[in-house]
Amino acid sequence: MNFDHPPAYLPFGLTSLELAQAQAEFTEYARRRIITVGSDQYDEASHQKIETHSIQELILNIREELADTVNYIAALDLHLERLGRSL
Repeated sequence: MNFDHPPAYLPFGLTSLELAQAQAEFTEYARRRIITVGSDQYDEASHQKIETHSIQELILNIREELADTVNYIAALDLHLERLGRSL
């Protein structure tokens, strides 16, 4: 598995074990982002930037990430609507 990209598409009809494996692979992808992209952004050699964030900074960062997630969901919805109309 290449952990530089999200896990590959899986066809319909997963077993519980296959679904658990897919979840594990996605979790590993997220973990790998910590040691690649995240390292570039947050590693301070002696600690991680997130360790020194105040509660207010953490709340703001999480709220910003949630807003970004909403934006991605809206864009995905647009794509799904267009795909649905093309079928």
